[in-house]
Amino acid sequence: MLYSTLSRFRGAIWGSLTGASGKSTRLSELVISQSKNLIESGALTTDQVQSLADLTISQMAVATIPLILFSHESTQLLTSKLTKIVTKLEQPAETLAELLIWGKIISLALTEKLQPQNLIKQILTTQQSTGLTEQLEKVQSYLEQDMSLHQVVYRLSRSKQPQTAIALAIYCFLFSPSDFSLCTKRAAQSTYQPEITQTLTAILAGVYNGYHNIPLQLRLSLPQNPQLQISITIATQLYASWCGITPTGLASEQPVTLAIAKPGLIQPREQLKIISQPETK
Repeated sequence: MLYSTLSRFRGAIWGSLTGASGKSTRLSELVISQSKNLIESGALTTDQVQSLADLTISQMAVATIPLILFSHESTQLLTSKLTKIVTKLEQPAETLAELLIWGKIISLALTEKLQPQNLIKQILTTQQSTGLTEQLEKVQSYLEQDMSLHQVVYRLSRSKQPQTAIALAIYCFLFSPSDFSLCTKRAAQSTYQPEITQTLTAILAGVYNGYHNIPLQLRLSLPQNPQLQISITIATQLYASWCGITPTGLASEQPVTLAIAKPGLIQPREQLKIISQPETK
């Protein structure tokens, strides 16, 4: 599916902010703050890294999505960035390995290389063995058996592993990868950590299908809190910074629309700021 990288950035960021039915949460606040810092300086602050210290691996997968998007084109760069975070937080090596698996999946989607039918096999042959890879082996088997969501949740959640929500999100995504609504509805029906599972699923479906393939009715049905309102502006500016373009202004509570044109080609309008034309009084 040939969707623009910008649309995929927007889909991922919007998806990361739709957990808990679009309500503002600590994770959504982390996504916004980290995105803004990457836009401004291309790196996370020490305080932002430390804010991840008490998160589970599933929560870290959400919180680090801006960094993954920003570094997705280089496996070496992404590995370096995530290694620094895990090292500073004194997390075990398995945490790094599982974040890299998550980052790999996002990178595959962004570079048009994610093939849903082969995704788990591709991950299992290229990544080291962890608790997450063991669960993904089971997910592959469950998909082949066309097992119900209730059965999958029951079997995966029995071990109560911190990465279970990631495995469930991958299952929900792979069950219907091209249908954003169905993916997220299935995740919301999970009886195990439904909010984080739904958020992770929305990120996967959003980055794979792009923002423009998220149904308009779904986009309009969620509460329009300030974070969700600026999500597209944040994603656009993050994409611009990734491209090496200096953003014209950091996203605020009210998104700014900008247009650039030669003088005289576009008439000034109060609701549209045109950089090449002076303000009229």
